Amino acid sequence: MAYPLAAWRPAIDVRQSRRTYTRAPLTQEQTAKLRRLCKDFRPFDDARVELIEDAGDLFTSDDVGYGRISGARTALVFIGRVKSPQSDLHVGYLGEAAVLEATRLGLGTCWTHRMYSASTVASHVALDYGERVVAASPVGFVPSAPSIGERLQTLSPAATERLPVAGIAESQCLTHSRGMYREPLEAVRRAPSPLNRQVWRFTVEDGCLCLTLAAGQEVTRCPKRIDAGIAMLHVDVAMAATGHEGKWETCGSAPVARWRPRLAVVDDIAEENDRRHPIYT
Repeated sequence: MAYPLAAWRPAIDVRQSRRTYTRAPLTQEQTAKLRRLCKDFRPFDDARVELIEDAGDLFTSDDVGYGRISGARTALVFIGRVKSPQSDLHVGYLGEAAVLEATRLGLGTCWTHRMYSASTVASHVALDYGERVVAASPVGFVPSAPSIGERLQTLSPAATERLPVAGIAESQCLTHSRGMYREPLEAVRRAPSPLNRQVWRFTVEDGCLCLTLAAGQEVTRCPKRIDAGIAMLHVDVAMAATGHEGKWETCGSAPVARWRPRLAVVDDIAEENDRRHPIYT
């Protein structure tokens, strides 16, 4: 099912990771819309998202690095196929779609790769052979003001500061085709990233926006390719919101993927016209 990606663009700007929930249940409308997304928005056959309405003690870990999740009664569970080379990319893409839909519905979320009970997940979700739970997120109502624990999580600048666009993209990305990639890159800056590592890096090659991942050691249970999938969704959402059409092509290791504009040839002609007729710039 095709979803109106542009509708998620405002959610990118307001989404925050929240760890304290009120225990109030979702409304029937919110539950129905999230279930519909999980059921109908499945562009990949190696990844899926499931909604658990009564999560119980699903979020039990008290990990110092992340902060405890409390009060969450509902959860989104992100599942991928172990042997699929693109599974982590697709889990990141679909998981972030569910997170943005929840945000659009006025709910809090928090990506986590290690603060949930695998046995509790297994009691609620039937996994097919070769599937595994990659990550999860609480989803629900949150207090208007962050809790003390949540505020403590943001005391360190390293935990909250975002790299500027120039820190994740080459300068050509900002000027190519009259700046069509600037807004998507701003959207990627706001994407969630484990430990705030922000591993996305972008270049332009043959008119395509190419996504690579910064060098460095993987964080246990937090594959960088999930970050890449999240970034890919943010690019698609921002492109749709600005009226640009195109699609992602997965590549392998470097680049991980490239976003190919549908009207690349037309854009090249427009750039050439701009150079010949500066009055239009």
